[in-house]
Amino acid sequence: MRDWRDMRALFIDTSPFTGGAQRSLFGLLSELKRDSAYGIDPYLLTADDSDTGLATQARSMGIDTGMIPTRNWPRTWRGLLSAWADTRNTKPILGDWLDTRDIDLVYANGIRSGLLCTLGLPNKVPLIFHHRDIRSPQKVLRQVVTRALQTITISNFQRGQYPTELQAKMTTVRNGFDWPDIRVQAEAFDAGRKFELPDGPCVVLIADMVEWKRHAMFLEAAAGQPFTALVVGGARDDDGRRYEEQLWQQAPDNVRFLSFQPNPYPVIREAEVLVSVADGEPFGRTTLEAFGLGTPVVIAGGGGPEETMGGRAGAAIVEAQPAAIANAIGQTLAEPPEMTEAMAYAETFSLPRHAGEISAILASHPTRK
Repeated sequence: MRDWRDMRALFIDTSPFTGGAQRSLFGLLSELKRDSAYGIDPYLLTADDSDTGLATQARSMGIDTGMIPTRNWPRTWRGLLSAWADTRNTKPILGDWLDTRDIDLVYANGIRSGLLCTLGLPNKVPLIFHHRDIRSPQKVLRQVVTRALQTITISNFQRGQYPTELQAKMTTVRNGFDWPDIRVQAEAFDAGRKFELPDGPCVVLIADMVEWKRHAMFLEAAAGQPFTALVVGGARDDDGRRYEEQLWQQAPDNVRFLSFQPNPYPVIREAEVLVSVADGEPFGRTTLEAFGLGTPVVIAGGGGPEETMGGRAGAAIVEAQPAAIANAIGQTLAEPPEMTEAMAYAETFSLPRHAGEISAILASHPTRK
């Protein structure tokens, strides 16, 4: 019989790049590692070994981290073939880590990680699935949710997209933010000087180069307006690069593309307004980050951002129409809202609260025998 010890949880993230889901996971991992009171000893397998990627960040916190050879599988039959191939190549690594680290439970971050674990883990291994998307293939999602002991969603909006029988296995835990660290990063440089921005107000959209983020709607809203429109976000694949090129071609003169920024917080802090226009964003990290840094937001995509920010001073909720977005930006610039209450509200989305809820879910399930 094993002596009592903290639960050893193996966190899996198959993404070869870092986006919002990976930033959220790193926040959770760092908080669990920082405070042993949670009773969770985190381990990590990930595909992103870049200089600013998840593996590098986790190792800097002293988290035992390994690499897996996974790709960003497209939602096509070719993607499914890639998933099978990556699962076959990853299976021996999973087995080795389960045994050599005496892992108690596995946590899959995102639908691709969930599919990898569903296909690649022995059935006796307890699996928790953290779902962060609403565009997952339904057959795949059903398979992963059925395999997992419990599925964590990031908003009630996201959870409400699924059949009742799947919702019964889902629990909503809203993201947490490391506000002290975010505020330090927000002071790291002067965004206006670094990017040589013109004088006058700046309005920013932060979103990866995927079509459902609807950058084009933001560009249309910005056309002819008396502000500089900033687009922060990079392409993940060839489709994203083609999409980005199309946006460059149609962008009005007052738009600046800043590409992917590992630290976007100085831009958010210095902007007069942050805009979110994605079509059904599951949660919307950047709108909360803007609130926490005292920047008002305009939300035109519904979804998680509207659920989280609706009715709050500093958040304008408008129709997903360029004219409505432009009008809301103009009103916000003309009469900037007081953001003290908004910043206090953002503080409630804390890492300790988030890590406490997640660790309680992990601890409520039986561990691997």
